[in-house]
Amino acid sequence: MKTTRNVFLLATAVLGSTALGQTTYKYYDLGQNFTPNNISQSTGYIVGKFTTSTGDIRDAYCTFTCVGSTATVSAVNLVPLLAGQPHQDSGLPTSVNDSGYVTGVALPVNGPYGYEWNLVTQNTPVQLPGPSGTNQPMFALALNNSNVIAGQVISAPMVTLWGALWLSGPGTLATAIADPFAFQGAFSCSFFQINNLGDCLANLSNSTTVANFYNHGTWTGIAGATTVAALNDNNQIAGSYPHPTNTAPLSTYNPTACIWSSPSASPTPLDNATQWSSKALALNNSQTVVGFLNALNTGPNQAFVWSSATGMVNLNTAGVVFPALPTGVSLMSGTAIDNFGDIVGTSSVMVNHAPQTHAFLLVPSTGGA
Repeated sequence: MKTTRNVFLLATAVLGSTALGQTTYKYYDLGQNFTPNNISQSTGYIVGKFTTSTGDIRDAYCTFTCVGSTATVSAVNLVPLLAGQPHQDSGLPTSVNDSGYVTGVALPVNGPYGYEWNLVTQNTPVQLPGPSGTNQPMFALALNNSNVIAGQVISAPMVTLWGALWLSGPGTLATAIADPFAFQGAFSCSFFQINNLGDCLANLSNSTTVANFYNHGTWTGIAGATTVAALNDNNQIAGSYPHPTNTAPLSTYNPTACIWSSPSASPTPLDNATQWSSKALALNNSQTVVGFLNALNTGPNQAFVWSSATGMVNLNTAGVVFPALPTGVSLMSGTAIDNFGDIVGTSSVMVNHAPQTHAFLLVPSTGGA
């Protein structure tokens, strides 16, 4: 059965691919200067940033419609997302849900603030209030399908970060979840992922940063994590850690992509320590993971997809993308994956003998994740 869905790209382009069993992927180049960082789990909304030729960051969007394995891509509309906002000179969308609500960080000259905007209605962006209605600097970093937003607030007068949740969507008071000093002596706290259960990933920092799982008032330290990047609705986590048996030089410092089957589980490596380094950046509800690897530390990173059925697959491997990738194209990193198996990320494209960074989309040709 063919699946029809609309996919909207906000301020960046898309990359994708998932090599599951006999699945192959169709490749789409979505242009230069886009950096995708998030895709909704069911509808294919994609957000990220567009960088102008002068280095300014701008929010914009384009759309494509996917029918089965064929995507029709529209022209990119470079429309500033937060045009008209006070002192607005740049912005960075960070997350998007299945209803098309986008959250992110505006970067005006007088300090950052969190915002929410609806990609479908294109209403005026809503600036998120700080705790007790204050205008403290803040960052909106993630949201779920219940429109609960997670992020951080810079406390005043001290320059510390408080984890914050906006519990009822935009326009409501931000709720400071915990005094960061009250948990393991942490100096700061930042919520950067939230799933549809309302559970979060957080970084707690003092002299070092410790990754934690937050479940409605209960904190769980994530064992062995160098970094954690993604949380799905099954509370499985993707990230990286220093693999103790990695034989690559300086392996103590080289990250190895891994997953945690639960917040209290030990990490499971995805590459069996065969790469110089690797990082997992995203996973979907089928526990399909995307990220990047570097086999010899002698060249650019390579995008990968991992599943329990196939193990780690380099997306540049012959036969994974069909028709084959154009000459001069190398997929460098998978940054997000949805529950259809569509993957977004970045690629290197040779244009007139010079490399350019592009965004790309891979759509599964047979089945999904």
